[in-house]
Amino acid sequence: MSSIEHHDELRDLAMLYTLGALETNLTHCEDLTRIEAHLHECDECRHEVAMAQVGTAMLARSAAEEPPSELKSRVMAATLPKPRRKEANFASWTAIAAAIALLLGFAALLRPHPPAQGPVTIRLQSTTTAAAGVVHAGGGDNMTVDVANLAPLPAGRVYQLWAIAPGSRPAPGPTFSVGNDGKASVAMHAPAQKGLVIAVTVEPSGGSQAPTTRPFLAGKLE
Repeated sequence: MSSIEHHDELRDLAMLYTLGALETNLTHCEDLTRIEAHLHECDECRHEVAMAQVGTAMLARSAAEEPPSELKSRVMAATLPKPRRKEANFASWTAIAAAIALLLGFAALLRPHPPAQGPVTIRLQSTTTAAAGVVHAGGGDNMTVDVANLAPLPAGRVYQLWAIAPGSRPAPGPTFSVGNDGKASVAMHAPAQKGLVIAVTVEPSGGSQAPTTRPFLAGKLE
């Protein structure tokens, strides 16, 4: 083979070794010796292998669990060296880059999606009363609920807030009461995730673990 082909072959083998796609059993010791010797004398290949190591390190931090074995098999099959012409080297590097991108994309899907971190507003509306409200979430799970036009309740009854996450039962929030002005500002905790519903019911003093009346005021985070 020519010196160029020899150089390209060793560079591909070095990249595959870096990606973990090169077997390292006894039958391939000769390949490993050739790789190490070539990297010792070739600045270009040392640089490219170093860049590949950075990519694999980023991938390792991208997700806590490994991709399925069948995905790895498909990706590694795409990166294995094939019979080449001199101009085919670019295609092999494209396949390796695509393999890294595919694994990074899969790793991103494995990561849990966190609740919204920025300011969030949920409008509370009622179809049966003049009551209204707004929920302010500044980040994390800290919220402030401001309500207006609520009627003072008789003794033994309180208003109660509820956080209803998609697919979950209502989680009880704090209880509160209003004065003659019909207003209140209440702090509560709930993750500001898409589809979250904040609702208000009337409950016995001390609050309830599950709603005992139909919510008369509610809003959803779209």
